[in-house]
Amino acid sequence: MQPLGSKYARAAAVSPLVTSRNVHLPAVELAPWIADLTEECRSFPNTAHDDQVDALSQGVNQLVLMPMIDGGIVEDTDFDDDLDDYEISPV
Repeated sequence: MQPLGSKYARAAAVSPLVTSRNVHLPAVELAPWIADLTEECRSFPNTAHDDQVDALSQGVNQLVLMPMIDGGIVEDTDFDDDLDDYEISPV
């Protein structure tokens, strides 16, 4: 699959999942390359090397976001019929 958008746009799309700590990486003791990856993520987009960030964002997109959009969690797009069953009250 050809990636869509820029590296920055792809990283921005998965950023909420990462910042909310919903993306788990192995410990540095088990995977020493994690130290380089996390440093690259911290420096992004102001770094010359961003291939690992791009790979991570594409991986999270394919594993998490696309299944939700392509029929996983977000499959009912006819929300108007569902709203009739709920009463909306002020907060």
